[in-house]
Amino acid sequence: DNKTAEANASFEVIAPPVVVPPVVPIVIVPAITTETTTIPSIAAGETLKIIILQSDVLKFQEITIKIKNAVKDVQITIKESFKPKDVAEPITVEIGKVFKYLEISKVNILDEDIENAKIKFKVEKSWVTANNIDENTVALQRLENKNWNRLPTAKIGEDVKNFFYETESPGLSIFAITGEMK
Repeated sequence: DNKTAEANASFEVIAPPVVVPPVVPIVIVPAITTETTTIPSIAAGETLKIIILQSDVLKFQEITIKIKNAVKDVQITIKESFKPKDVAEPITVEIGKVFKYLEISKVNILDEDIENAKIKFKVEKSWVTANNIDENTVALQRLENKNWNRLPTAKIGEDVKNFFYETESPGLSIFAITGEMK
């Protein structure tokens, strides 16, 4: 009979809970370049010359070690490094900058077995220019007993892209390549 009926209804749908996995931050760790040389034996008085194949990344080009005491099964590893957390900066920001940290670690050879180590390295001219560094103040500093010791460093040449330096160290350790501002 022309009657209209209206009805309102409500209902609730219960869905199973959605489990959202925790968000794990993605940490990008830069690859650390490492180069290892193994030497079966070195007699007392001999000189070991290590040419660094990855010198474009490591910046060390060559390490020449004069051996004081005979050693066997020696491993020398050069790798990119960082300043240890419990150690002061090798140079203050008011004076200069750090170009790179590198570590030379050793197996089956002690600093007492080494008469001296000559290290040749390079520093990019673009870094020197960008940081207003006096290229004649670039030096290699060696970490020993939580203190940085500036090694006598000489500029030995340059090419279009790099300045080249050489220094002598009493042993192997963590090193910092530093430069003083003009």
